[in-house]
Amino acid sequence: MGVVKELYMFIIRVYALFLERVSQRNKIVFIASFGDNCVPVANELYKRFPQRQVIVLYESSATVALKELNPSIRSMRCDGWHIFYCVPSLVSAQKIVIDNYFAFLGALPKRATCECIQVWHANGAIKTFGSENKANVNRSLADKQRFAKVYDYTDSYVVGSDQMMAIFGRSLAATSKKKLPFGLPRTDAYFDLEKMSDLKKKIRARYQVSSTKKLLLYAPTYRNNNEIALDIDLLRQEHQHQALLLIKLHPRVAQGNLIEDDFVKIVPVSDDIRTYYPAADLIISDYSSIPFEVSLLAKVPQMLFYCYDQQEYDSLQGLQPSWKKMLPGKIVTTTAQVSRAIAIPETFDFQSYNQRWNQYTVGEAVSKLSTYLAS
Repeated sequence: MGVVKELYMFIIRVYALFLERVSQRNKIVFIASFGDNCVPVANELYKRFPQRQVIVLYESSATVALKELNPSIRSMRCDGWHIFYCVPSLVSAQKIVIDNYFAFLGALPKRATCECIQVWHANGAIKTFGSENKANVNRSLADKQRFAKVYDYTDSYVVGSDQMMAIFGRSLAATSKKKLPFGLPRTDAYFDLEKMSDLKKKIRARYQVSSTKKLLLYAPTYRNNNEIALDIDLLRQEHQHQALLLIKLHPRVAQGNLIEDDFVKIVPVSDDIRTYYPAADLIISDYSSIPFEVSLLAKVPQMLFYCYDQQEYDSLQGLQPSWKKMLPGKIVTTTAQVSRAIAIPETFDFQSYNQRWNQYTVGEAVSKLSTYLAS
């Protein structure tokens, strides 16, 4: 398999070197795996700087976000064999904006006239990733060298805090890279109070949740075992008359034996979980980056962290050394503790939390990044 990867990267590199001789670096190119940090900036560029040529390259996972892209902006699939059709755009880019790790970047020739900017898909991290991901410990030397080439290709990082820049430094070898303190583009939406209010009304009306009833949102992160460890029967028994439980599964997790009833509803996989945050009274998560964005709401719901498999998850995936201090709420390990927390809410100081994790997030990320890209 390693030989196939090396051959694949070699072909891309040779093709890119050939094209680079006849290409001018004058485009702004986005490569989107998620899309929600790329699409609003591409739209803003098109509106404010129509003379600039903007191209959005995307993986199939970004299809939903691409629905919001201005149809006048050129877009192309960029995964699998489609990558070869994208190389001409990449070698003619003056600025490349990425929202994830893209292996093929390690094969492209890097010139000083092109800046690669990372707008990572989260503005905080509980889990380890990149070189700190424990799943990478047993990788071959060739794999690690390939990862390092991609890390080296990136020049700048858009961040919402110095805390996240420090994590990039450890995880993606970004200690000496340029910091762009704009906040993430997708977080601008939380500063639109009218939009947040409309979302709250829309979601609560859709599920017929009255003002006297609690809306509980459970959003567990991805696990290989595909399990839902929450005892829903217990929660139904103790809270079915006072609350409604919405479950938002990871896109790669099957619904399994989960059955909807008057107490439990399954959020459609295609729905953006962020549209549910303003409507929730309590959000139950674990090791995801959810709290770093939820904390930006004008009225922050109570957050609870159901971390029943801490040691196992840490050994397989890896958790940040001080991960427990990053969570703005109580950590629980049993459904009984979850049930008690639902009945007895606790408050948290989100102002100081945002000072640590959202110090640069002020609702102007789209404008600041688009201005930077057009300069």
